[in-house]
Amino acid sequence: MSYRKIIAFFALLAAGVAAIAEEPRDHSVPFVSESFETGELARLRKLYNFDEMISKGSSELEQMLLLKNWVFRNIPYRQNYEYSQLHNSLQILQLATANIGVLCTQLSAVYTQLAVAMGWTSRYVYNRNPAGDEHSTNEIWSNQLAKWIYIDTTWNLHVEKSGVPLSALEVRREWLANKGRNLVYVFGAGAGEARYTTAQFPVKRSDNRAWQLWPLDDTWVSYTWQIAWIGRNDFFTNNQRFWDTIWIYTDEANDNDDGWGLRQQPALDAASLYHDVNRVDIHLSSRDARLVTVRLDASGPGNITPNFDRFLVRVNGSEWRAVDGDTVTVGATGPNTTVQARVRNKFGVLGPVATRVLRSYAQPLAPARP
Repeated sequence: MSYRKIIAFFALLAAGVAAIAEEPRDHSVPFVSESFETGELARLRKLYNFDEMISKGSSELEQMLLLKNWVFRNIPYRQNYEYSQLHNSLQILQLATANIGVLCTQLSAVYTQLAVAMGWTSRYVYNRNPAGDEHSTNEIWSNQLAKWIYIDTTWNLHVEKSGVPLSALEVRREWLANKGRNLVYVFGAGAGEARYTTAQFPVKRSDNRAWQLWPLDDTWVSYTWQIAWIGRNDFFTNNQRFWDTIWIYTDEANDNDDGWGLRQQPALDAASLYHDVNRVDIHLSSRDARLVTVRLDASGPGNITPNFDRFLVRVNGSEWRAVDGDTVTVGATGPNTTVQARVRNKFGVLGPVATRVLRSYAQPLAPARP
């Protein structure tokens, strides 16, 4: 598909704003997240009872894919440029209720904000294939897998290799290596899930206008030729700054392709682009013969923790307990004590588990003060 009209406008807009938004406060990654206190998030979450909808998923990953499937099923796709600058999902859903179709840019905005409303971290991704056609998608951080996952709500797809969901950059590398022959394209979620391989291309479906216009073939994966990430998801409170932070990725394969307006934006390396979310670093701040003081850090290099609430800690596989502040004292009574920690954010979502072996047994943690 061609979005040259809209992208030409995007490039002009991007050229007139700063490349980087607010300086990061407590971490090294300049990503701006929507606040838990933003009232539109609660409204959005309750609008169609999303809690009940995603509860059908038996894991966090399944819930994220159910959310993707819901966006695909409830927002009609059309080549409608009238609303090309609209990123407010409440307004986009009102259009959908009136059966007014929108572009991939709006479907991506809705998935971003729905994910944030559920307590997850999602980001907006722009793509361009070698032919110059452009497309909007998403990535979402999986606490379950401790990695980023590439999401396409327009085609209702995510991509796996050997059963592992891939990020946009991982998909790109597979495409460059062998045109994605080892990839599995997973459509939908739950009972309606379908899996396709390149041996089945082209795959034709009639689910929406995009599938009717562009069956699944090698073109889809080629959109990872050029990738740009929007460095914020606070579209409700700062939509006027949507274009303030844009990152791109370049390498030898696309370095000579300067026909994309977004190539003017800063290029980051893969490690910076694929920073962690909700990671806890466990440090030993002091110890003596009987006690070990453990300091917990969720704002380390290459890590962001949006809407942090508190740390949860357990010792030697005991019950998880919330702790006040960022330190906990462990009573040492022998070798090989295992301390585990994770973040709980203000939405109640739990981050990945971090583990540190202290080489000393510990007594169970005392309950935190209420």
